[in-house]
Amino acid sequence: MTIRHLRIFLTVCKERNLTAAARILYISQPAVSLALKELERCYGVRLLERFPHRLSLTDAGENLYRYALHIVSLFDEMEDSMKNRSARGSLRIGCSLSIGSSLLPGYLHRYSALFPDVRPYVMINSSDILERMILSNDLDLALIEGMVHSDDILSEPFGEDELVPVCHPQHPLLRQSPVPLLTLEREFFLMREKNSGTREIVESTLLIHNFIPRTLWESTSTDAIINGVAEGIGISILPGTLIREALARGRIASFAIEGVTLKRQLRIIRHKSKYLTAPAEGFLSLLSVRR
Repeated sequence: MTIRHLRIFLTVCKERNLTAAARILYISQPAVSLALKELERCYGVRLLERFPHRLSLTDAGENLYRYALHIVSLFDEMEDSMKNRSARGSLRIGCSLSIGSSLLPGYLHRYSALFPDVRPYVMINSSDILERMILSNDLDLALIEGMVHSDDILSEPFGEDELVPVCHPQHPLLRQSPVPLLTLEREFFLMREKNSGTREIVESTLLIHNFIPRTLWESTSTDAIINGVAEGIGISILPGTLIREALARGRIASFAIEGVTLKRQLRIIRHKSKYLTAPAEGFLSLLSVRR
């Protein structure tokens, strides 16, 4: 088994088609088939189920795929390091929309002062997409809120944030303090998109109290939700770090919900098989994550 075998296997896994994989790798289809057969013979298992118009990974194939992603990536990093000694490495960071808007710029400013030779690549997206990118080794680390959904991902806390219920400044809810949860049954909620960390925490927290919000809006944009609340379209529950300016300007107002604590844990995630390079170790140290 060689790195070449693993590269071919990974390309086939991505394309799910031998002809397409051969075209991308600039080799013949028989060469692709031979490499796969050699891999299966090496480990004594079937890696792929071959159907007329598609390929599907077996359980053994899924297992090899997870390891191969990181083995090939680590090999490429070694090659780049040995061929270009002046390069100090790279860092690929994912960030949820909330953390990317509020905390990440400060982290990267401090990181650049400590590691001036590293230029981090940043992907800001929803938590579920970041998890998939961690699993496919398209990111080294990611900063998200809330839970992870794969046993192949390591998750460690690095901070905490408060989620704040907000409404129009003239809303009748502000006459009560705190607001009974049942009172909110009449209200429409403006929510982040499904699978966002913020929404997941809001819904799971409210569900503990047997409350399901009536969702009127869904948006990936916190600004759009703030604008909707400011126009009196509905109420929302948003990260405190992202609504400070709107609160200070009086565009929206905050209130408390009786008996409900809305906090979220900020977490840094990585693949459990991920080799941490010096730049990645440096970023973890910056966040004071103990391993």
